[in-house]
Amino acid sequence: MESFDPRRAVDALTALLAGGSEEDRAYLKEAKARLEGRSPDDKKEATKLAVETAKMLLTIAIAVLVAVGAFVQFALRDSGVGWLSSSMILFGLSAISLLASMKEGLTVISEAYKRADGVTHPNDVAWSTTPLRKSLNKQAFFGLIALFLLIAGLVSTALESRKSIALAGLTSSPLTIEGEWTELRIVTRQPNEAIHRVGTLPITLTCK
Repeated sequence: MESFDPRRAVDALTALLAGGSEEDRAYLKEAKARLEGRSPDDKKEATKLAVETAKMLLTIAIAVLVAVGAFVQFALRDSGVGWLSSSMILFGLSAISLLASMKEGLTVISEAYKRADGVTHPNDVAWSTTPLRKSLNKQAFFGLIALFLLIAGLVSTALESRKSIALAGLTSSPLTIEGEWTELRIVTRQPNEAIHRVGTLPITLTCK
């Protein structure tokens, strides 16, 4: 015989044992997998690397989620952004994307454990990245979407930022406000509110 392919021999044995036991077929399937150039140790290391990647992305998602909470407080307290503003919507979508990313990461870890323990795919090789690939890709995708939404929320906060200046304690002399604004709100203690839309003309106030 000019050439001998051991994989062809395994295929022939599989055909002969088509009516054999499940254990025999599983053994031949494992032998064929080893002859194809990837040992169980290689697959085990690849699976462990996928799980470690999922854990790393999960840790990053938790840190970014905490950062989103801090940015929300900053936008509401210091920048005067409202709850129904575009900034809050973007921050909310970012948090949802992070939670989705974390869910996919936990799925990766769970699937790797179940397959190794024989809970799922008991007749297949114990270590494989095939069932993890889809969830791992989704985890990375949702993480990137969350970062994009977070950056968009920060930009929106900067554009929507409103500053408040307290005028308490001033004398009754006239006070002139000059400059350019998109919306100027003047609130008194009663409370009464006067809103001046886009404009550049000076406004004179008399404090009492």
